[in-house]
Amino acid sequence: MTNKLEKGQKVLVAQQSRFGKQIDLEEKVVTKVGRIYFETEHGGKWRIGEFNPTDSRVGSYNNTKVYASLENYQQAQKATEIFNKIKRHFDVGSSNQFTYEQMAKVAEILGVDIETK
Repeated sequence: MTNKLEKGQKVLVAQQSRFGKQIDLEEKVVTKVGRIYFETEHGGKWRIGEFNPTDSRVGSYNNTKVYASLENYQQAQKATEIFNKIKRHFDVGSSNQFTYEQMAKVAEILGVDIETK
């Protein structure tokens, strides 16, 4: 697969229900690729953004996201799950239970410069 979205390429469309309870997955074929948007069969239209087939999300519109493959979709779901688990430790109201060394490691992983204000 190339690093460019191409006409005829198959993508996975994940449409989330209004309240986020159910996600319908459907494979679609790209029918048109423009400078800003790409279209899939049956009238789907999404902003291209930065397309890289190794990234999880190809494009999105409202409650619909388009992925390069089922594997990319599953990785994105797992990443969201992990993020939500980690986020709970940093929510307002949770005490600062981390040492400086632990927070410095987190900052390093995230690429946050802790030396400048």
